[in-house]
Amino acid sequence: MQFGDRLKELREEKELKQAELASLFNISPSTIGMYEQNRRTPDFALLNSIADYFGVSVDYLLGRTDIRNYEENTIAAHTDDRTQQLSEEGRKKLDDFIDYLIFEEMKNKND
Repeated sequence: MQFGDRLKELREEKELKQAELASLFNISPSTIGMYEQNRRTPDFALLNSIADYFGVSVDYLLGRTDIRNYEENTIAAHTDDRTQQLSEEGRKKLDDFIDYLIFEEMKNKND
């Protein structure tokens, strides 16, 4: 399943119209339509915002997993002695960076 398919599925679950979802993120309804048709992808910041709004992981949005949201911070999968020393904010930043790298990889595969 691709990003657009997941976005449409999540939008419909919340019974939102494309225009309503677009309004939440200050983008045009046609942009939402293009996302749902897999003709465009959002930038990383918007992708994170969409994931946060729907309460799902970026991996789920990108179709990399069928797990909507991990019970624990996904950083647990990448833990070693160095990451144990990070604050909660530092772990969140690292997790966001990992999501960004995954997003870029997926974007490059689709180009």
